[in-house]
Amino acid sequence: MLITSKDNNRIKEVRKLLNKKYSIEKGLFVIEGENLVEEAIKNNLLVELFVLENYECNYDVPYDIVTLDVMKSMSDLKSTPRLLGVAKIKNDNKIGSKILILDGVQDPGNAGTIIRNSVAFDIDTIIFSNDSVSPYNEKVLRSTGGMIFNTNIIIGNIEELISEIKNRNIKVIGTSLKSSISLEKLEKTREFAIIFGNEGNGVKDNILSLCDEIVRIDMNPKCESLNVGVSTAIILYYLYYFCSSYFSFLTIASICNVIIVGSSIIYSCCITLGVFCRIFKIMAKIWCDTINRFTTRHDSII
Repeated sequence: MLITSKDNNRIKEVRKLLNKKYSIEKGLFVIEGENLVEEAIKNNLLVELFVLENYECNYDVPYDIVTLDVMKSMSDLKSTPRLLGVAKIKNDNKIGSKILILDGVQDPGNAGTIIRNSVAFDIDTIIFSNDSVSPYNEKVLRSTGGMIFNTNIIIGNIEELISEIKNRNIKVIGTSLKSSISLEKLEKTREFAIIFGNEGNGVKDNILSLCDEIVRIDMNPKCESLNVGVSTAIILYYLYYFCSSYFSFLTIASICNVIIVGSSIIYSCCITLGVFCRIFKIMAKIWCDTINRFTTRHDSII
């Protein structure tokens, strides 16, 4: 079907979804470009697809063709996309055990990068505070590289959600340049919630007060701070490597310990056996000497 009017009801509905509040209410969001459309199809979350007139669509899904003017009216991009879709927001509000929390993060590029970092380093839940940028913002979506469909995202009151997390005995870790604890001293754990704050102000004081531990990234004193997207990459990589390798290390260490202890026991036994052999050798020599002296004396008497 070819849609030529910007006043078409379906087209107007798509435009309304560009509004954060309306998008959340409807549980739908707009995606633009081949990458996002392809990821939505892979995850069975694509609801509608609009294809620019004279562009060949290679996806085996239903779609409508629209004119250039119609496509421009639905898009937030400077350059008109050839594909534009509507996707479902995942309604999985279950909080996992490896959680990232964003407190007032406003920059769409940073938010998108953080989502991508989170998927790369095995975070299973991302929580956006109510005052953070919408994860379904067009610029955020482009920065995710399609990873928006590969993680569980929750938007809400983070104070209440942190309380819920703490009730499950999951450690809550804050981040702050003022902390005296460096990342390398972070206690080992498989379950955690890590909080990152606003680009300019960091994590709010009332949120930091809820944390079990607060860490910082050690860096050259000439550098005052890092971009929040970069900071998340460093810390999440450390947590990913640290947590997964720690338990593997314990297993290897236990095996090595058994080998060392076993070797020590065997060595001790060998030493003990060697001592007994030497004692036996001495006793045998004494016995032989005694018999020789007795025999010599007996021969003399005869």
